[in-house]
Amino acid sequence: MENVADAALAEDMAIKLSPDLGGGGGGGAGGAPKESGYHYWHSKVGTEAPPPEPKLLASETAAASMPEKSITSFAFMDDEDDGVVKVYVTLEGDLAGVGDDAVDAKFDKAPYGPECSMEVRVRGAHFVHVLAAERLCGVIVPGECKHKVTKKGKLVVTMKKENKQEPWEQLRSKVQLPFRRGGGGNPR
Repeated sequence: MENVADAALAEDMAIKLSPDLGGGGGGGAGGAPKESGYHYWHSKVGTEAPPPEPKLLASETAAASMPEKSITSFAFMDDEDDGVVKVYVTLEGDLAGVGDDAVDAKFDKAPYGPECSMEVRVRGAHFVHVLAAERLCGVIVPGECKHKVTKKGKLVVTMKKENKQEPWEQLRSKVQLPFRRGGGGNPR
C-alpha cells in the first residue's frame, strides 16, 4: 500500500515540476520562460511606473481673494398672489455696473425639516457683497428660485414659496432661544 502512495506522490511531483505542463520552470534551471510564469511577466513589464499626470482640482477665483461685506440695505416684498418673495438690492457704489454673471445665488432646503436658507454673493470692484439668511421665514422651492440684474441697476432675487398663502413678515426667521432661568425665551 505504501508503494502505491509513493508512486502517486512521485507522479504528482513529476507533473508539477514538468516544464511543458506549466509547473515550476518559469525561466530558472528547468527551461525556457513560460508565458504564465512570474519571471516571464516581470521580464516583459517595465520596472518604472509612468509619471503621474497633473490634474487641476480647483481653481482659485478672484472673488475668493477679495474681502467680504454684508448687504444690510435691501427691500423685501411678499407677493402672495404669485406665491413668491422678492428681495431688491440697489447696486450702487462698489456694485455699480455689475452684470448677471457677477452674481452667485444658492438656495437650500433642509432634507428632513422645513428650514430653508439662501446666500447671494455679488462680486464688485473691490469687495464681494453677501446677502445671507441661514433660516428663512418660510419654506421655499429651491429649484424655482432665481436672480436677475435689471437695467436700472437693481438686483432682484425671486424665491418661490412652497405654500402660496403663508405670509412672510420678514426675510429671516425669528429665532427664539429656549427658556432658561435668568432670562431668555418664553416660559412654557
